[in-house]
Amino acid sequence: EVGNFVLPVTASRTQPKLTFTTPVDCGCVLAGTPASASLQLVNHGGEGAFRLIAAAEAEASTEGQEVQYETKGEIVHLVSSSFRVTPASFYLEAGQMIDLAIHFETAAVGKHCCALLVEGDNGETMPLTLHGFT
Repeated sequence: EVGNFVLPVTASRTQPKLTFTTPVDCGCVLAGTPASASLQLVNHGGEGAFRLIAAAEAEASTEGQEVQYETKGEIVHLVSSSFRVTPASFYLEAGQMIDLAIHFETAAVGKHCCALLVEGDNGETMPLTLHGFT
């Protein structure tokens, strides 16, 4: 036959599947004293790009601890009033892992919490909570 034909095409990929432990406890320190923690994320699925976002940002809400991004060289940092997480965006192949560096420091006394989401390029999100006490 001759003519134009509709040919549906579908594509799929193995979806990324991250595993990590949450919440991350940065411990109890004196106000103004820094503390550090590390969080290992492992991709048990297909390759993908990921980024950290504020949980409130995903819910279109202005409540919660505000975060911003800082870029130094090629590395993007997520920064809040009490926490800094590096890197804030990353790419993982299947079976690959990455360690996030979490820095906690504040002059304010009390319990500090930062609710984040790890968002994949497939639109899926996973909650990640950071805790620290001064």
